[in-house]
Amino acid sequence: MTAAEEGAADGGEAGGGGAAPVLRHMTGADVARICRLHAASWSPNEVSVKLGMPYLRRFYAELARSPHGFTWVYEAGGEIVGYASGFPDYDAFNAALKRRHRAALGALALWRMAAGKLSPADLRDLLDDGRKLRQVRWPRHHWGAMAVANAYKGTPLGRQAVLATVNAVFDELRRRGCPGVWGACDDRNVPMKKYLQKLGFAEVEAVPFRTRTIRVYEKALAPA
Repeated sequence: MTAAEEGAADGGEAGGGGAAPVLRHMTGADVARICRLHAASWSPNEVSVKLGMPYLRRFYAELARSPHGFTWVYEAGGEIVGYASGFPDYDAFNAALKRRHRAALGALALWRMAAGKLSPADLRDLLDDGRKLRQVRWPRHHWGAMAVANAYKGTPLGRQAVLATVNAVFDELRRRGCPGVWGACDDRNVPMKKYLQKLGFAEVEAVPFRTRTIRVYEKALAPA
């Protein structure tokens, strides 16, 4: 995850034009812009960023059409200010992603390793990612990708984007029958850890991997 809570801090307005902001679901037409936002605003240490745009395009294209996940987009003046994603069934989403793109993703990982963008330890951590869900009560229900465009971090519009998209994700997960949700972040991302706690998440455990430690959190969702 990115430290998208930076967009929730007070500050001066940035861009956005004069049109009223719109909160809506992501469509396939948004994939290219969402990929660019992700690549620019997430930490370069994240495996998704190390895998590059070919991976991001496949991930978000799958998410745009999947019945097992969704993304809420906050748009102002024709620009995507921020977004947040949810997964009523994270296992089913990942299974579909791998089934559709297994060969391409395997080749991509090897290519990025050969180019020095992805380490063998990164790849082993990716393959071992399921370890972080050992203690989670609702492993299928995930609050996932979230970002605010760099131009809007520290602005009122960025704050609006965070609150609107995150609340929309939680509301949709409730409507779709999810009793709770999990989220995670790098242990070094102190602002995000504080933000998760502010949202009512409780820490489950810290899971050590080869390249980093992941803090796992969960939050019960009141019935819709």
